[in-house]
Amino acid sequence: FDRNDPTKLITRSEEPVIEPQYPYECYGIAEYTTFGNALINFKGNWYLYYGCSDTRIAVAIQKSDAPSIVHIVEIVYAANQKGLSRKL
Repeated sequence: FDRNDPTKLITRSEEPVIEPQYPYECYGIAEYTTFGNALINFKGNWYLYYGCSDTRIAVAIQKSDAPSIVHIVEIVYAANQKGLSRKL
């Protein structure tokens, strides 16, 4: 999307950036759904915050010294739970 006009789509990837593969991404209100919320560069690492099945928020981290694959590191929040955090 255009940074000055976020209603304007600039380009679209031919392949998904992230796809549902873990149970928390596959089961919920909108099953088998992942969608990006924010992409942040912090201290040389990329953090992709994304929604999972309309019930959870997760973060995928691309470390500056990691191979090109995005690693899922932890679940930030879980709907209808007090909070869930774990390494995958």
